Amino acid sequence: MGKVSLKSVKVILFDWDGTLIDSLSIKAQNAGQLFAQTWGLSPESVAQSYRRHSGIPRRQLFDAILSDHRLPPLGDEQFVELSRQFSLLNLRALCDGEILRAETRDTLRRLAEQGLRLYVSSSAEAAEIEQIAQNLGIRRYFQEILGSKGKFTKGKPHVDYILQKEQVTKQEVAFVGDDLADIRLGRQAGVITIGKSGTQSRTILEASRADFVIDEIESLLALFLE
Repeated sequence: MGKVSLKSVKVILFDWDGTLIDSLSIKAQNAGQLFAQTWGLSPESVAQSYRRHSGIPRRQLFDAILSDHRLPPLGDEQFVELSRQFSLLNLRALCDGEILRAETRDTLRRLAEQGLRLYVSSSAEAAEIEQIAQNLGIRRYFQEILGSKGKFTKGKPHVDYILQKEQVTKQEVAFVGDDLADIRLGRQAGVITIGKSGTQSRTILEASRADFVIDEIESLLALFLE
């Protein structure tokens, strides 16, 4: 860990939930509410499943929650409607400035001002993130917000898209995430991985073989600008 050079990095991909905004507990609560209404499940049990599987594309996440509760996976139309309701709950709860630290906002600004190309690469719906990012005043720092839909997901599909769009190599791309799934997806895509502790401990992220581990987003300034 830490032996990879960051001097050549031109593009930084950021996971969204738990990495840039403090949203995991809110989304887990919203999932608990929604699944309780739809299937009569325990909101607390659903929230636990949400946290356990967090970091994977939404459809896989919902199916994993259902599997934990011995229920069959969602049909296409059922997923679309459930995802729509989930996004509405999230938009109502996640446009509060308290979920975004001032230091995170400043870090994004300074990285962008230094010419680094910033993207969001998330398992959530792109339209949902777009609205929240606009409301929080940070949308302007990102070249694009990439959500997961169909086969276009966080990990290799997003990375391949960035490589072509930005005309960069994998050694020029870094991915920042807070969960083990983020590190795994970044490594599978062949880019530099940076784990942010919080959702997972520093020890766990280091054991996942992340190239770097930070405790706060502002620590990126020391990695990239100093």
